[in-house]
Amino acid sequence: MKKQTKRTAAALVLAAALLAGCAGQPDSNSPASQPAVSASGPMTPLHSMTTFWAGGPEGAYVTVNRPEYDGNILYIDYTTHTAVPLCSQANCAHDSDSCTAWLAKNTDCYLFYWQDKLYMLTSSSLESSDTLWEVEPNGQDRRKLLELESHQTIGGTILASGRQLYFSLMEMRDGQTRKLLCRFDLDECKLTPIHNCLDAESSLLGGWDDWLLLETVDPVDPSVPNDLAHVEEYNAAMQARTHSLYRVSTEGDREEKPLFTWTGDSGVAGGYGSQFYFLDTETGTLTVRDLAAGTEQTLQDDRLRTTQHTDLYIPVADGAIVPIQPEDMHQYPVWYLYHDGQLTASRYQYVGGTALDAPRNRIIADAGDYYLVERNFDSPTYALVPKADYWADSDGSTDIPIQVQLPW
Repeated sequence: MKKQTKRTAAALVLAAALLAGCAGQPDSNSPASQPAVSASGPMTPLHSMTTFWAGGPEGAYVTVNRPEYDGNILYIDYTTHTAVPLCSQANCAHDSDSCTAWLAKNTDCYLFYWQDKLYMLTSSSLESSDTLWEVEPNGQDRRKLLELESHQTIGGTILASGRQLYFSLMEMRDGQTRKLLCRFDLDECKLTPIHNCLDAESSLLGGWDDWLLLETVDPVDPSVPNDLAHVEEYNAAMQARTHSLYRVSTEGDREEKPLFTWTGDSGVAGGYGSQFYFLDTETGTLTVRDLAAGTEQTLQDDRLRTTQHTDLYIPVADGAIVPIQPEDMHQYPVWYLYHDGQLTASRYQYVGGTALDAPRNRIIADAGDYYLVERNFDSPTYALVPKADYWADSDGSTDIPIQVQLPW
């Protein structure tokens, strides 16, 4: 297939010059002059920037908020069914930087686990920029890999292939926003922009094999005035824009033709590996495509119709969670489970009154024969649920509760 490269070399060189990596590592100010780095092994989805947990081979890592606006990292052991601070010090209060489980006030900490290491992406709007750390599974030997500039942030999905990470980097300078797809080498601590998205609105949704999946949204027709006298006209033009899903190679080449497109703001897209989900709340349809196998399955159900905000949550390869907000925003959203072509209205719904409130019964890790499930975000409550019972929306009788030892 003919491919078209949509990147600007000068812009990528400038972006690379703004990034800081590990001390003592080779200069990466001229990524265009560096040899290409090929992917090693299949693309693995690691993390969505809306989550604060990570799954390891024998347990999971979660962050919890302390009463004084700082936080802690807990380790959930699948064998002992306990959640304890990620700290090995005796008599530790877990409330200072001498503790490996402690997070400073007003610090967000996003976690993912890859190749026997825990990775922490920390950010604080008050004190520091986005910083990527590599940590031993026991929380010790924290090593800074990358620190961004104050006008830059990592967003969307983080993918891995071999020793390479792939993610979106957003820059906001002088009122202008742009997004770059970047590759980060974990061994050399080297960040290389590979693709200038050009589209102001774009999202890295996932990837498989040697491909990244990029959603782009067309800009508003420039002939439509954006002023107080034309608010309705401009909003209608915003809602009528075309969305496109493209494949982008790990070298940054975006294919000329999209995999598919959709128009309007009633569509919600998401994916896990080669499984791509598209929810159309206007028609009440959920379409699931396996982009690697070339197969497609569509489910139509009027329960999926809404004009309100909704979302898709695809934490594992086996299925998706589809929260649908009723027309009355004061009612709890209904949480549907999609698995094996079936849609089940779950007994577990949202805590709160809108789709933006904290949900319950969210899968946060694959634990072999079980899912590790978060039952309440504000008061940390977790359980191991047999996979078949989870998708059948069981009453909890087969759950294995996790004993949480909060450090305060």
